[in-house]
Amino acid sequence: MNEYYVNVFSDKNSPDRDLLKIGCEGLIRHIPKSYIDKNNLTVKAGNMVISKELFEAWFSEDIQARDEEKRIKEEQWTAKRRIFDSFYPFIPLFWKNREHILKDPRIYSIQTPEYFMGLAYTGESSITLGELLQLWEHEESMIFRCKCGGKSVCFQFSGSPLSGTQGLSATICLECAKIDLKGAIGSGLREKKVARQKYQPMEPRAEKTATISELKEACQHF
Repeated sequence: MNEYYVNVFSDKNSPDRDLLKIGCEGLIRHIPKSYIDKNNLTVKAGNMVISKELFEAWFSEDIQARDEEKRIKEEQWTAKRRIFDSFYPFIPLFWKNREHILKDPRIYSIQTPEYFMGLAYTGESSITLGELLQLWEHEESMIFRCKCGGKSVCFQFSGSPLSGTQGLSATICLECAKIDLKGAIGSGLREKKVARQKYQPMEPRAEKTATISELKEACQHF
């Protein structure tokens, strides 16, 4: 892209009458009015066309800030994806070994990753693996049916904490391990909150919980 269309705004609130307020691609800057004549530009109906070089020069700070924000978001998403890939695909394995997990404080007390756990809507920032397994075993509001006929469980859901209206539920099948990030709409948010409050961390709590890697290793030898 070699040319950029720039909006020129009337900024009556600006204390400096020699500055001109301009906007392009969502970025807003003030430039000296002298830049218009200096660069042989013409403003028509509140718009003007500038070169790529001028765009990058005038909006350099904004471009850098935008690129930095984009980089941070990409890094955050990569971290979320890494957590997702390290935990949720292994839920069927954890489920098969739930009897051992529910008896071992170090494993029961493992905090599930917060990034993808929609249970934060219930007022809990995280939930232990043991609590989660109990929810999936006893609470109908967390249970769905997969197309393969197997039991599918909710691990993320959206909704309004005020109205109690629930959106889509992300699920994983405990039989075929299929993950559906746009699952069916289930019961209301309030019902899930009530269900969540029934289960608590194991007492006495483990001084040091196992890691996800240790959990996976243990599941191979139970």
